[in-house]
Amino acid sequence: MILIIANLVLLSFAVLLYKQNGISLLREVTVKQSLVKDILIGAAALAATLVIALGYSFVYTAGRTDLAYNGNDLSVGTVIMRIIALGFVSGVFKEIYFRGFAKCFVGKILGETKALLLFNVLFGLLDWYNFGYSFIVGLIWIFVYKKNGHLLPCMIAHGGMNIVGVVFALITGGAV
Repeated sequence: MILIIANLVLLSFAVLLYKQNGISLLREVTVKQSLVKDILIGAAALAATLVIALGYSFVYTAGRTDLAYNGNDLSVGTVIMRIIALGFVSGVFKEIYFRGFAKCFVGKILGETKALLLFNVLFGLLDWYNFGYSFIVGLIWIFVYKKNGHLLPCMIAHGGMNIVGVVFALITGGAV
């Protein structure tokens, strides 16, 4: 619940920051003309991310991010909160904060690629327990963002990956 509230508060500041700099956050996410294309690219990025996740699970079996999965509570309310927090809030807001800010604001100073890579390291550090995995999938999402120019495909891949993690925890009874 704290994650949801914190991100909603931060979003208002993000919207103001984009607006003050003359950048349309909505256009950064997607435009009407490319919505279907963005969704399909997001699905492809999700598929690539899940392939990486599957490979990573064979290499690194120590567990999940403690912040995302604190305990094995699989009650309906907890599962719904995880889907909202991890699938929607984290998937959408982290992409605005990490890839969007990197490209739109820090990219003007460091250059777009350097800014995106720097923020990808920060993204990985935020998910410190799975740093290597987060860094690698972040590189996929950077590639998608740079090629497509919109955040929606990254949001779909990020949120989708997190929802698959919640479903996997349900299937395995929380034992991963």
